[in-house]
Amino acid sequence: MGVKVKEEKGMDLEKLTKGWDFAAQTVLIPGGAGVLGSEMACALVKCGANVVILDRDLSRADSLKVRLMAGPGSGKFAQADVLSKESLLKARDMIKAEFGKVHALINAAGGNMPAATTGPERSFFDLPEEAIKLVVDLNLVGSILPVRFLAE
Repeated sequence: MGVKVKEEKGMDLEKLTKGWDFAAQTVLIPGGAGVLGSEMACALVKCGANVVILDRDLSRADSLKVRLMAGPGSGKFAQADVLSKESLLKARDMIKAEFGKVHALINAAGGNMPAATTGPERSFFDLPEEAIKLVVDLNLVGSILPVRFLAE
């Protein structure tokens, strides 16, 4: 006398996303034109969010535009460098004028550079100090500044 459980095959996207309604919510994604950021942006747009992708190189966003138009949310792009207060403030003005309040910020900016990477030809002790500082700034300061100037 056991309990019968209905076995379902595959995932039901509607059931899965039911609790993730981001309609009328504005989400900023610095670095959003990159591999991880673009996937998060597309998922949020499918959940109804207004997503603003901030990136210093918007040429990478061309292939992403079509995916973001699928809705039901919307996707916008703004050029901004996460290490530049001026570019972040300029982006903030555009975001506030178009969407008003910012509800969430997901940092997807960051990375490394060859000069700050060890390998057979370069030991840890040979890494240029300037390269190390640039990578630390990008990954640490580049996460702090967008929060300070965009998510207020």
